[in-house]
Amino acid sequence: MITASADKTLKLFDIASGFKQAGVMKASDAVFCVETFEDITIAGTGDGNILAYDNNTSECLYGYNKMDMYNNNNLIAMVL
Repeated sequence: MITASADKTLKLFDIASGFKQAGVMKASDAVFCVETFEDITIAGTGDGNILAYDNNTSECLYGYNKMDMYNNNNLIAMVL
């Protein structure tokens, strides 16, 4: 189970072990939306970032800032 919060964190809990905290993923701002697919979690933050995390290591694998979209004039599509 993954929770998201205004404290700029996503927390991963292991349900099988009685909801023991298994990891903390730090975000750039308050987390407003989360989607998980297999071992990857995508989070949208209040400062306009889209962040991708590895659920096994809690490492941020990729970050995309809203300013990148305006500077590159690219269409961004994330398909899960």
